[in-house]
Amino acid sequence: MRGERDIWRGSVMIVTSDAHSSYEKTPALRLFVQPRDLLPPPPAKVDEVSGQHLAPEYVDPLAGLPKLSRSGKLVYVKPVEQLDEEVDLSTIEDDGGLFSNAKQSLANGGNGTKNGQGAPAHRRGSHRRKDGETQGKYREVKAARLHSERGVTFWRFNLEVELGSEQARVAYRINRGPAIGFWVPARGQTMNMMFHSCNGFSLSVDSNTFSGPDPLWRDVLNSHQTRPFHVMIGGGDQIYNDRLTRETVLFQEWLTIKNPEHKHSAQFTVEMQDELENFYLNRYAMWFSQGLFGMANSQIPMINVWDDHDIIDGYGSYPHHTMSTNVFCGLGEVAFKYYMLFQHQTVVSETQADEPSWVLGASPGPYINELSRSVFMFLGRSVAFLGLDCRTERMRDSVLSEESYDLAFDRCRREIIRGETKHLIVLLGVPIAYPRLNFLENVLTSRAMDPIKAIGRTGALGGFVNKFDGGVEILDDLDDHWTAKHHKRERNWFVQELQELAAAKSVRVTILGGDVHLAAVGQFYSNKKLGIPKDHDHRYMPNIISSAIVNTPPPNVMADVLNRRNKIHHLDGDTDEDMIPMFLHDVDGNRRNNTHLLPRRNWCSLREYEPGATPPPTPPPASPSLDEPPRQKRTLSLTRKDFAPAALVRRLSGRNNSRPSSLAPEHARPYSTHTVGSSDTGRRSVGESERSVLTPPAQPQYRPQPQFQRQDTSERLATAKSNARYNENPNPKTASPESIQPQSSTRGPYPPPSLNAYAPALARRHSESGDPSSYGEVAGQPTRPTPFHRRLTDPNIASLRGGPYTQPGHDTEEQNFSDHVNLEYGLDICLNVENSQKDPAGITTPYRLLVPAL
Repeated sequence: MRGERDIWRGSVMIVTSDAHSSYEKTPALRLFVQPRDLLPPPPAKVDEVSGQHLAPEYVDPLAGLPKLSRSGKLVYVKPVEQLDEEVDLSTIEDDGGLFSNAKQSLANGGNGTKNGQGAPAHRRGSHRRKDGETQGKYREVKAARLHSERGVTFWRFNLEVELGSEQARVAYRINRGPAIGFWVPARGQTMNMMFHSCNGFSLSVDSNTFSGPDPLWRDVLNSHQTRPFHVMIGGGDQIYNDRLTRETVLFQEWLTIKNPEHKHSAQFTVEMQDELENFYLNRYAMWFSQGLFGMANSQIPMINVWDDHDIIDGYGSYPHHTMSTNVFCGLGEVAFKYYMLFQHQTVVSETQADEPSWVLGASPGPYINELSRSVFMFLGRSVAFLGLDCRTERMRDSVLSEESYDLAFDRCRREIIRGETKHLIVLLGVPIAYPRLNFLENVLTSRAMDPIKAIGRTGALGGFVNKFDGGVEILDDLDDHWTAKHHKRERNWFVQELQELAAAKSVRVTILGGDVHLAAVGQFYSNKKLGIPKDHDHRYMPNIISSAIVNTPPPNVMADVLNRRNKIHHLDGDTDEDMIPMFLHDVDGNRRNNTHLLPRRNWCSLREYEPGATPPPTPPPASPSLDEPPRQKRTLSLTRKDFAPAALVRRLSGRNNSRPSSLAPEHARPYSTHTVGSSDTGRRSVGESERSVLTPPAQPQYRPQPQFQRQDTSERLATAKSNARYNENPNPKTASPESIQPQSSTRGPYPPPSLNAYAPALARRHSESGDPSSYGEVAGQPTRPTPFHRRLTDPNIASLRGGPYTQPGHDTEEQNFSDHVNLEYGLDICLNVENSQKDPAGITTPYRLLVPAL
């Protein structure tokens, strides 16, 4: 991080019940450093035959850890083997649920003590080291009264932490209550990021079928014990408020009005507003504090954007005559208020002057009469983050106004520094690189559907039509997509603007999206006729699709329908797009015909690439048969079927996946807070602290569709194309930012759709030795210039290449590395896909993608 970015800023919010609280003294938060040893990596192999056993802390890392209940009482996570399958326990806070009042020993299946020998090794050392509070090195932060109504008060504590030379665990306690901790990165370190979306169940889903909403959150928190997450990114639908249609009276009466004119003219009464306010307040207070999601909220700082379910299903994508009704507009403003309170710890009246990370919209939305709230911040020295608010201004035929786009792009151009900022992560609620369903959209909007819709309004077809305007229920989901015909012009314009930004700032753009309840990765890239290698291609933008962490995935037949619609599309003359074939095998090792879309629940992690922290190369020197299924490397419960000790040992001792695929199961990976607000780093210069903790410091009008006409950009495009090629420099580590030329290039007129390169097992030793001569051949591979240069192993590369790719000035020796891609400053992205939806353990199989910097 630059000198002025050595500060972590965030906030903690609590909501107190006025009837059970005393406010004679303002609530106070004590902040201090609390050293904590991390769970070390598990052994690569466990030989049960020789009597070796897996240490208990690897079986269930989360068991026995503390969580603060809604009442402020400390409870402890139950061992997973004590939980029944297919039972939703998320709302139970006594001993009958996910937590127990007393910490259990390992002998009883907990994670505290084992046969009187004390805590596991990685936790024993933690308690011998004195924390800041014990040494009298702490800070007291007074709360600010943020908001008060309906018998509750919102209190916010504004925090500032000075970053040190290593990542640190910072603890806080409120009013001398139990201490809860979160992690901050080292100065200059790229934050470890966790991304999720669709954190709730649709109305038609039986949550017991999935063991409630907690299994994958257990997996997240298990991973957090080994490599802590510094930030948790919510990509939309952090809460499902669709129960509004069942748990209200006045709003339900409005839904049952059949006459369109009466429905449109109905007033949003004070009584209805009061009903909706009570619903959103109670729903948020319950959902954001319950279960393991509530535990994650208190331990991992979060950044959020919202989507339709944070309001109500499909909001913004219904026709204007429905969206413009008084009731729908009033509903949107109530939802916006509580979204701001719970997901951003702020009130509607606060602006960019109060929170510098805001990028406010140019004008209020058409139905929610508020400015959109996009966010921009840095998640480390080399990673910028832009979360676009794609819901506040949304209409059926537009996502965001062109003026609001301009404000967001202007912010990026001002703050992104060429040569220092390596990645820009752009968060969108809905995927932008995704198979088209225009054929279905055309069918559902044709006149031929009118008789069927009329029958549906009588209730004869169940949920075929929605309750809001009598339209086909699925149509709002189709209209939500960037690939819908209503959004095509806007979508293409937006992607081209991102390309120009990437070229001008030499920054790799990676897009995050959720919404669709499956795992996938789409991509934009330069047409192969241009001959640009992927690590030099400013048009290469992967779209990581991670959804859902809670909600039900679509059936396989739906994923197969989408897969049949997947093909190479031409966004313009220079840009192609398609889906990356990620999933050659399912989590059970069986081969898949649909390699692009995996309909299983999942979540995503993003970290800076580290040589040696990835599996051996694919294929490894002695490749087993490609027909052999991969063996799982992760486990949680020793008592649950298929994960007994014998099966566990087989998994830990098995060979790595040898198939050349874009993402493959990760090698022997260990298991994978406070309601913290934005996890941004500060903007002002400060001195280094030895303790790491600093002193705390009218009716909406209809708008016509924006045309998104691009200005004459021929000059800018010419510059962009020239920037896509770099001058030669023999030493990438000392090259100037404007003239970086890696000593490697990729073969063929165009690199393959997926970058599949796994580090050799010797990479860590090479990295630590620092001796270039040690970067020798591994399994017959050519010598690498640095440990960051990795071979392409995509199975399609042979058919794509027509000889070594060379650039002007490359000599014969440099062409020896034409199979390598420079991954220095690259992002290591992992989709963690659930194995069994019935298992409360939440065991996942990781699929990884390495994204090079530009």
